[in-house]
Amino acid sequence: MRSWRSVIENRWLYVCRLPFLPEMEMVSNDLEVFDKRFKKSSSVTDLTNYSNFDKEAYKYTFSRTADWQGPINYFRNLPLADTSVLREEGPKQSIPVEALLLVGNMDPEVSLELVSQSAEYVDRCAMQIVNGAGHNPH
Repeated sequence: MRSWRSVIENRWLYVCRLPFLPEMEMVSNDLEVFDKRFKKSSSVTDLTNYSNFDKEAYKYTFSRTADWQGPINYFRNLPLADTSVLREEGPKQSIPVEALLLVGNMDPEVSLELVSQSAEYVDRCAMQIVNGAGHNPH
């Protein structure tokens, strides 16, 4: 059982589990999520390489509710109640895949330490740190 503070701080993870509502919310208000992400005053990402055209390209790419199903399904499938993976009991089981982890060094949401710890759960892993990038280094 998670603490109530953890549930409140990560409530978007629980909202994502609802059917079709998160997708509708993302498309509502002319995709304001991208307006907020590309706002220079509130961003830790260096936006000098991005133009208004880039923002509009993101909006076009995610303009339909169906376009959000893949990204939101990622969060729907996170094992929020099952913390057995995080326990230190017994040997750690790794997933037999190769992974490339792209991470921005200015990400306010995920620390570099947490990303490097994720490497313990895959067979082969490489991590590329993108200087000046935030949560979405692509």
